[in-house]
Amino acid sequence: MQLTAIHLALAAALAVGACSSDDASEADGGTPSGGTGGTGGVASGGTGGVASGGTGGEASGGTGGEAGGGSAGGAEPDAALPDAALPDAAVIDCPADVLATAIDVNAHPDGEGFTYAGDTTAAADSTSSPCGGTGSPDVLHRFVAPRAGTWRVDTESTTPKWDTILALRALCLDAAAISCNDDAAFPPLSQATATLEAGEVLYIVVDGHAGGANPDRGAYTLSVTPR
Repeated sequence: MQLTAIHLALAAALAVGACSSDDASEADGGTPSGGTGGTGGVASGGTGGVASGGTGGEASGGTGGEAGGGSAGGAEPDAALPDAALPDAAVIDCPADVLATAIDVNAHPDGEGFTYAGDTTAAADSTSSPCGGTGSPDVLHRFVAPRAGTWRVDTESTTPKWDTILALRALCLDAAAISCNDDAAFPPLSQATATLEAGEVLYIVVDGHAGGANPDRGAYTLSVTPR
């Protein structure tokens, strides 16, 4: 009996020691803020975060975030910037090398209008138009309207007569003419009209109707008059 009492006392002491040890272990492996937990524990890994306490714990990132780290759960991606407005496409009125060959009609005033005497005989076949001109030599002219209104362009005074083509263009290299004419009046001569604003540029092509071995070409008289 006496031996049993001693054994009971020792068992009680051991139980108290075990409880103390468990309490200490719980303090080390529990959930205090900022601590590192033991195996399988859940401990805080940063300010306001849920950090891993060891093997099997819940992973957490940096300050205040869920897994993946970063402030407040990680930074949001930057909002997409709006596309920059594209500049207006530059329109080439007439390339410098082509413009250098164009006849300045305004340099040849004639009363209220303008008259230029030219010749396509030695010119190059540089263009054609919707109403003809393929394979025949041509001459480019540039006219700037001195005032708003309708302007008539013609080759009616050409002598001797030959089959001309007239093409009126907004851009010197644009074959889609504002107006194109073959034999409008006094065949085989040509006439066309254009309504222009003051200062508006008009390109005028004098061409021949037919190409081939003996193309339509020759001296011409170009008249530009207000209507």
